[in-house]
Amino acid sequence: MNTKYIFLPFIFFLLFSCSQDSTVLKIKPEILYPISVNDKWGFIDKTGKVIIKPKFDNLIGNFESYIHPVMVGKWNNHKWGYIDRKGEFVIKPQFDFASDFREGLASIKLNRQYGFIDETGRIIIKPQFDYAHDFIEGLAAVKIEGKWGYIDRLGKLIIQPKYDYASCFDGGLALVKIKNEKYYINQYGRYIREHKDEGHIQGQISNQLGIDQYDLLPFQQDGKYGFKNRY
Repeated sequence: MNTKYIFLPFIFFLLFSCSQDSTVLKIKPEILYPISVNDKWGFIDKTGKVIIKPKFDNLIGNFESYIHPVMVGKWNNHKWGYIDRKGEFVIKPQFDFASDFREGLASIKLNRQYGFIDETGRIIIKPQFDYAHDFIEGLAAVKIEGKWGYIDRLGKLIIQPKYDYASCFDGGLALVKIKNEKYYINQYGRYIREHKDEGHIQGQISNQLGIDQYDLLPFQQDGKYGFKNRY
């Protein structure tokens, strides 16, 4: 029997999800990459060596942390849990969906509602949202009755749900939308500026130049980049 390996950087991508973790809390382990063999999923290292044998029914992207979400069962009868780097479950399959951990928390779905757990599987913010993005820069965008707002790590609403869409924060700014208008807000919910086609310059630029991203706002004009007072 011929065995066919399929290499994919992303297998299941949650639409509009924010996946980049802007906070480095500890040294990350070696990245493992997903493979598919006979409709089962596992992981290999960068040399192609199989580290976790394909035995799961679905998973999300690269294995970049110490535990990772995987799915067992078919789509009409499935559950998500978390495995360690040996492929053993450390949080048993029990969720309707589970995302990767960001800033120590991961969004999970139970009974059509989203909440957050910690790395032990303990529910930190009970499932109560229609949808939830990852925690980035201490806040997570959540959808409540058709509108988006932001919560902190205790589940407290910091920015009230009033947007038709809300992205994750990046460099102290988040892109939000009300009707056909898009603009950027800060972490207090204050309007900063309109959204333009060129997009905002990410906070990494500020870091590279040694500029405090919370004091100065990067901008583009006539093809040139600069900084101005944020408030």
